[in-house]
Amino acid sequence: MPVSELKGLGIKQLLSNKYNWYKYRKAHRSFMNAVPFRNYLPDHLFNEVVSEYKKIPAAPAQDYSVEGMEALASERVRYIKEKLGKNPDSVLEIGPGAGFVLKKFKEQGVQKASALDIVDILYPEVKKSGVELILSSANNMHPIPDKSFDLVVSWSALEHIPEPEKVFWECLRILKPGGYLFLQFGPLYYSPWGYHHYSVLKYPYLHLLFPERLIHEYAKQVRGDGYEGYLPWTNGQDINAYRFLKQQLPSEYLLESYGSGFDYYSAHIISKYPEVFKSKQVPFESFFVDSIQVGVYRKS
Repeated sequence: MPVSELKGLGIKQLLSNKYNWYKYRKAHRSFMNAVPFRNYLPDHLFNEVVSEYKKIPAAPAQDYSVEGMEALASERVRYIKEKLGKNPDSVLEIGPGAGFVLKKFKEQGVQKASALDIVDILYPEVKKSGVELILSSANNMHPIPDKSFDLVVSWSALEHIPEPEKVFWECLRILKPGGYLFLQFGPLYYSPWGYHHYSVLKYPYLHLLFPERLIHEYAKQVRGDGYEGYLPWTNGQDINAYRFLKQQLPSEYLLESYGSGFDYYSAHIISKYPEVFKSKQVPFESFFVDSIQVGVYRKS
């Protein structure tokens, strides 16, 4: 690394990076040398983890108040419009949740804003703004004709959908010439928070160390009968399921951007229980790549 970059990082950041890199390499060595003699830790250790970590506040990763969702929607719309340099005529969002991103697009003059989901959880004010709902799975968007949308977007949804590669090709199919596809998703299943359990217990890799039934039993204790809403179903895929995003696209498409998040802050847990992680039989990097972002243009 150039000296100028070292100065820019600062001593604390540099030491932090070195320490985390050391933890990552140590975890890798432990993983490679491990004998996978057990899939999970004993149940009684779950109680010990709960006893130690239940004092740490467990909450959703974002603010789900109307104000919070409006603010996040404004951020996301601004980001996309900066990339495009213009207002699209038509937008489809996959897995829109409450739908505030599409509401914001409508408020800014987009003619057609559509939400695609398998359930209707759009807020009333979103529907009043003119957002239409398409009830369909994302890996087979049969109600939507080819070349229908100028913009297709999705945030924090693809990690929940089976067969993500099919979703990707369906997105490209429905994109108009000159259109843009943006996907951002995570945390991925095998990463530290891949079970989306941060609203129940703040302990990384909990879903890989213990059977899911223990997490669900504890979630019911702390969240009541509606606990399943705090443990959204995920597709359980490792990093190999997303390698198609790095493959050569057909000539009519252009990969604009690709990036991934890397979370190595909890590598010490892999070093402590390498046999459990080895038993998952997935690539080592699956435990660290926690999010992916991709942008694709369809040529005019």
